[in-house]
Amino acid sequence: MISIIVPIFNAEHYLKACVESLLAQTYPDIEIALVDDGSTDGSLAIAKTFAKQDKRVLVLPQPHAGQSVSRNFGMAKTHGEYIAFVDADDLLEPDWCERHLSAIDGVDYVQSGYTRTKAKTPCHQYQFTSPCMRLYRRETIARLQFAPGFIYEDVLFSADLWLRNACCQRIDYAASQPCC
Repeated sequence: MISIIVPIFNAEHYLKACVESLLAQTYPDIEIALVDDGSTDGSLAIAKTFAKQDKRVLVLPQPHAGQSVSRNFGMAKTHGEYIAFVDADDLLEPDWCERHLSAIDGVDYVQSGYTRTKAKTPCHQYQFTSPCMRLYRRETIARLQFAPGFIYEDVLFSADLWLRNACCQRIDYAASQPCC
């Protein structure tokens, strides 16, 4: 099983497209953990609607504590042998899980580019510090945590991963959808 962890904070404008892209995965053995970080908009209601419609969706509400705490909470509450982190403004192509899973033999994680629902970064770029374009073996990151209270917490997480000599397979994965 692949656990897909989505930290959510006031993402009502992007969340529906994100979750729909996760539910459309060609690899069916997934759980989607929507970790609501104390949203004050309609994000939690959207997450609950998806959970009612599909048993693979878990809603994990928490008081507002930041993205790091949300990701750590999601890791603690999910059960998949593999973990992917997806931000609420990201989209995954339908074969993302399947393609990454097929490339993970003999390595600790697989890394590729990804598509965003808002133009925060260029499309399909390799941002080596972002945890959101990787499929990890749970055992590889089980002892890692995202540091709460830091901006660019993903840089610290990635540095810790690399210091542990995690073996990576980078795949060329060009999504077919354009960035919006």
